[in-house]
Parts: sequence; C-alpha cells; structure tokens
Amino acid sequence: MRRDGLAVSLAVLCLWLATPGARAQDLTPYPAQKADVPYPTVAWPEREQSDPIRGAINDILVRAFEGTRPEVFKRTKAILVISAGRLVTERYAEGITKDTRLQSWSMAKSFLHAALGFAIGDGKLDPAAPAPVPEWQDANDPRHAITLRQLAQMASGLKFAERYDDPAADAMQMLFGAGRGDVGRAAARAPAEHPPGTVWSYSSGSANILSRVLHDALGPREAYRKFLQTRLFDPLGIKSAVPEFDASGTWIGSSYLHATARDYARFGLLYLRGGVWEGKQLVPRAWSTSRVRRRLPPRAATARSSG
Repeated sequence: MRRDGLAVSLAVLCLWLATPGARAQDLTPYPAQKADVPYPTVAWPEREQSDPIRGAINDILVRAFEGTRPEVFKRTKAILVISAGRLVTERYAEGITKDTRLQSWSMAKSFLHAALGFAIGDGKLDPAAPAPVPEWQDANDPRHAITLRQLAQMASGLKFAERYDDPAADAMQMLFGAGRGDVGRAAARAPAEHPPGTVWSYSSGSANILSRVLHDALGPREAYRKFLQTRLFDPLGIKSAVPEFDASGTWIGSSYLHATARDYARFGLLYLRGGVWEGKQLVPRAWSTSRVRRRLPPRAATARSSG
C-alpha cells in the first residue's frame, strides 16, 4: 500500500509473497554472510568513509533529496544502501534521522510472512491445510478450500478491492472504515471470485486474514506481541519496531509496523540470507523460499495500490 506523502523509500530487501514457489533446488542459492563481516545484531558494520564507492553513491542520492527533482523523490523519507552485509551509506529527508520510526505500510507484510513461518515451523499452522477462518467452515462455502499458502501467495481467489481512491473500497473500509476494529474479520467477508490458486491478486485483505489466523493460534494480543518481539525482533537486534494492533487484538499486518530504516534493513538482510541469522535458520528454509514460483494470471487491475 502506498499513500501520497507517506511513502517510505528504503533500499532493502523486504519481500512479500508477491508471486505465487518453485522447488527450492531450482532457486539461485542465497549469498552467505562473509566470515569477516558480523551480522548487524548490535550495530551495522560500515564501509570506510574514504571508500570511493560510498562517495559515488552519495553523489547520486543528492538528486533524491536536494534541488529540483521529480515529485516522487520529494516524498522519499529514507534510503539505505547495503552491500555484502555492510552499510555503504544512508540518507534521510529533513526532520528524519536514523533513529526516526517510519511507518512500514506494505513492508509489514514481509514481517508477517516471517512470523507465519515461525508458527509453521512450531507446528501451530499447516500452510497446505484449509485456512482456519471461522466464516469459511461450511464445507459448501467455496472459500472453505482456501489454504494458508494460497492466502500468503495472494492467490486466494477472493474478491477484494485493493483501492485507495474510493472510500467504499474493501481496503479503505478495512483499514479506515467500519472494519478497522477487526481487520481480519472484515477481510474474511470477501466473497469468492475465482477458484483458489488460479489467479494472483494483490490483497491487504489476505494479509490481515492471515494475521487474524496467527492471532487465533497464538492467543491474546500480548501473546502475539511477545511472539513478534522474542522470535523476530530480538534475534535480529531490532529495537525500534512497534506493531499496531486493532481492537480485537490482531496485528494489522498488512500495513502497520513502525521502525527505523536501519531496522527495516536488518529484516531485509534476514531474507537475503535465506532466513539465516548468526548462522541459525530462523525462518524455515522451505517457507523463506516459498515466495518465488511460476506466475499466475493476474486479476484485472483496478488501481495502482501496492507500495
């Protein structure tokens, strides 16, 4: 999701299941962390100030933050450049520093993906099973067959309007309208439009349905918050992250996480390393690679919506 004036530009690898998984052996191997480069659990290792690459990139970044520039650049809040596990350079808009929390918008979906991976690895959820959504339990309901994996791959077949130019659109009503108190329940009301697994359609609704499922599996809001903190944020040294929950206790995993640019970059490095951190496989390998597969035909575009 992208909203004018609030977009955050970060040169980090924060991926959601945007394309519905090739077999792991068909994928390009993830780059290993070099032995002489520490993970940024405590602090980001940086290139030397005198490194000519650093200077060259800084000269390019000036164009995004100073002088006459395209309107989209004027909305840029932060840019980080990471190479070989080291911070090459960073640049921030006026009034923003490395310690400023920035709203994730759709980067939250990537963090949700990791949290789902932990729950799957723990045996709390089965990605191949029908999603345990209360509204879909009737065997005659076409949504009953939708799996967690299909929701995560945005191939649920649900009819959900991911639009922000119409106050009545599903995404607007879920996040800002009548559904904001229970975003997962609001999204689960969406009717089936296509058979599951046949059409790809970007959906913040699917993300919040998954977050509600995770909430149900973990317990009350504080249990969910603690799970995110101890399983995801703490191991990576992410200290700034603040997830927002709705009134029902579900994390609004489509859009609402607040963290510094450096902490978003830590998460990006986790996925660049295939879910490995400090030599330990945090996100199950099969789940961390499940975001890449053959493309499904997209649902007809109605509006530019993701960001």
